[in-house]
Amino acid sequence: MKLQSLRKKSFIGSLVILALALLVWAVSQFNSYQTSPPSGVANDGPPALATLLSSNVNNKVIQKWSVTDGSQNITGWLVDLSGQKQIYWSIGDFVIAGGLVDANGINLTEQWATTLGISDAERQPTQQAAQAQRAPIAQQSYSEQDWQALSAAKYIQLGYEQGSADKAIYVFFEPFCGACSSLLTRLRPEIESKKLDVRLVPLAWISSNSVPVIQAMIDGGKDVVWKHEEAKQTKTAYVTAAPTPETKMAIIQNSELMGTLGIQGTPTLFYRDGGEMVKVINNFSAISQAINKVNITASVK
Repeated sequence: MKLQSLRKKSFIGSLVILALALLVWAVSQFNSYQTSPPSGVANDGPPALATLLSSNVNNKVIQKWSVTDGSQNITGWLVDLSGQKQIYWSIGDFVIAGGLVDANGINLTEQWATTLGISDAERQPTQQAAQAQRAPIAQQSYSEQDWQALSAAKYIQLGYEQGSADKAIYVFFEPFCGACSSLLTRLRPEIESKKLDVRLVPLAWISSNSVPVIQAMIDGGKDVVWKHEEAKQTKTAYVTAAPTPETKMAIIQNSELMGTLGIQGTPTLFYRDGGEMVKVINNFSAISQAINKVNITASVK
């Protein structure tokens, strides 16, 4: 009887120990769950993204997703930089900031921004936020190879083609970019009066019509460019054409060149001054200087 009672007590004791062990395990799992940030919020991305996030305590990842072309996966990151929302892409340890264009010429960055409901205002930092978040960027210097790559890019001839690319002004533009329209309006009389060689390097990220419009511009030249600008003003139908594989590839290559040349947005201009490659942001005073420099060069035979 005593042996049976002892065994019963021993069995009960074992159950108590097991229950306590299970409780300790459950608590540890709960604590682990509670203290571990949800997937996509932790700094689990590549080192460059982790560095960006650590630069300010208010920076955080809001959402994470993946896209694939069938051969490789690319991770998308929606990041809040102290109130400014920005989409980044990562492939391995590499991080891409800006437009990611697929094989069909569709800018996935803009597409996801629309899908995620990010407004233009949310993507544009206030002056204070910009100063707090961004370190000063040194003026990029360009090599002869950069100029040759720009000269070889697919462009739409808007002005009067000169004998040498050194006499041209290259403009990176998007057909539905409002600032690009303002620039072209101001450039038009200069182009006509000074016979400027202006070459539009097309990019596509604002509208699903961007690529078909670019194809129409490539096919029809400057006449279609001006018709498109008029259609934007009058809100009438745009001139479009079925994009060719060559045009889709050219737009992708232009987007890659945009990154290489450190372009942050459109319109951005490039020209040669004394053999040096000069970048001009949308500042008409600097653009006027570019026009004068190129016009002087073009006048020298």
